[in-house]
Amino acid sequence: MVVVGNDITSDIVGARRMEMRSILVKTGKFKPNQLEDPVAEPTWVLDNVSELSRLF
Repeated sequence: MVVVGNDITSDIVGARRMEMRSILVKTGKFKPNQLEDPVAEPTWVLDNVSELSRLF
């Protein structure tokens, strides 16, 4: 199972707390400076959801 989201705080940090893999999509709520926080590091980072097909 993997969490896909554009919100570092609720989507990515939440996934890490549940020991799940995560995909950050750089749209919507995403801000580039959020990637500087190692606690919020996603498993994968995509520019948009259409790139999901290259992972799975």
